[in-house]
Amino acid sequence: MVTLVALAAAAISLAQSPAQSPGSASKPSLNQTEYYNRLRSGTLASNLSDAETGALINISLKTNAAVQLWARMHFSLDEGARAANVAQMLGVLASLREGRTNDAIRKLEFMLDSDLYTLHTDLTLGESEPVLRLEPRARDLDVLREAREYRLKYGHKSKDTNTEAGVQRAFSLLEKK
Repeated sequence: MVTLVALAAAAISLAQSPAQSPGSASKPSLNQTEYYNRLRSGTLASNLSDAETGALINISLKTNAAVQLWARMHFSLDEGARAANVAQMLGVLASLREGRTNDAIRKLEFMLDSDLYTLHTDLTLGESEPVLRLEPRARDLDVLREAREYRLKYGHKSKDTNTEAGVQRAFSLLEKK
């Protein structure tokens, strides 16, 4: 996820600064068009080393106000999300330790639904304005299939209609080719 965030920040910077090539941080290894094509393909195969990627991101963060603002917002939100995840996990663990299995299952299924909703949002990020379009990877689709099978086997549906609709949109990615 951090790599994806870093590459997205670099892509935003490069999209706003066409004179700078992706490899200019160290040695040129790809032209800008090829770099964007690989980045958009979802393979993350940019042929940039970790050092080159880091240098590219650092240049973007130092020279591009939009990337700086985006990074600050993202990392602020990321910290809050981690704290929320810890709180949820503690609630599940406490329920299990206290023998409240059904409560733990409800909490875990809520977390699953929330993650499926977010996965769909992440994987369809660039559909309307493709700057950085992510295609579902094989593992993404496998996880979606497993989640759909779990929900069918145990008859789980979210009580929240918006969440359930988001989960169903995530499952619809399995039908696209």
